Amino acid sequence: MDYIQQINQYQLKLNGSEYSKTTTKSYASNYKILQNVIGEDLLENVGKYATTMKHINSIIIKDKPITDNRIRDLLNAYTTLMKANKIPLRIIKKYQTTIKELNDKQNELYKNNTLTSENQKTNIISLQDLDDYITLLKEKEQTVHLILSMMKFTPQRVNEYAFMKLSSKEEYDGFDTTSKSLFNYVVDNGDDTYTIYYRQYGTTKTRPKEIQPQSNEVSVLLKEYILLNTINLGDKLFNYEAPQLSTLMTRTSKKYIGRSISSQLIRKIIVSAKFNGSNTEQKSFAESIGHSVSTENAIYNKEL
Repeated sequence: MDYIQQINQYQLKLNGSEYSKTTTKSYASNYKILQNVIGEDLLENVGKYATTMKHINSIIIKDKPITDNRIRDLLNAYTTLMKANKIPLRIIKKYQTTIKELNDKQNELYKNNTLTSENQKTNIISLQDLDDYITLLKEKEQTVHLILSMMKFTPQRVNEYAFMKLSSKEEYDGFDTTSKSLFNYVVDNGDDTYTIYYRQYGTTKTRPKEIQPQSNEVSVLLKEYILLNTINLGDKLFNYEAPQLSTLMTRTSKKYIGRSISSQLIRKIIVSAKFNGSNTEQKSFAESIGHSVSTENAIYNKEL
């Protein structure tokens, strides 16, 4: 059964376009996990809510019990499949109620201005420690060093770096809307400075502000990296898919400082250091990385 084809047809009919490649991969992964505990046919016993939830709650991932966030991801994927197959709303609503309960639980945790995850508490470092770590990587890990240096100014989601391509201003201006929506373009302005044009497309998430000139410090690092790695116009800046890049980031930090530093954790470190209190620059900063001030305060601005 091609569940991905089913949900893409549903999405196409609903919104006029299929799911993105990244979203499709996420759904495929979720369906595989569900099939391991529910059975090959995910819709055969969809009406047996209690039994299904018992199976889902028993899932072990990497030798650890499944988290609430992971359960929520699975249920979101599952209910999308139900809608695509016109499962009765009374059945879907049972799963949607559980999703809402998990969302409410998470929101309550976010209201507390402290770190909520044991993993984050174990791996969090100060902004000064982050600066020292970035300096340490200068001659050792070029890719991670550049990404972290860029993140210090605008800590984007790790997916954004996996979709970066090098372009000239003339070339970028000639792209049509569809081409501009496929990648984030690191544009060489021709004067030793760079501007990143973030793709804008239909999504449930807020996109980063479209045009973001890079600081002189980042522009120097970009030029060095591009020359050292012989990156030509049209080439990807970082030759990794998003999951690989995420793994590279945490594996590198584990190797050098014994901590698993994810892009989300970097956001918490930087936002907390900048805005743990009132700051008139916060609105502009929040827009640059693709969310609202309220989201920034709720999720990332914490006492460290």
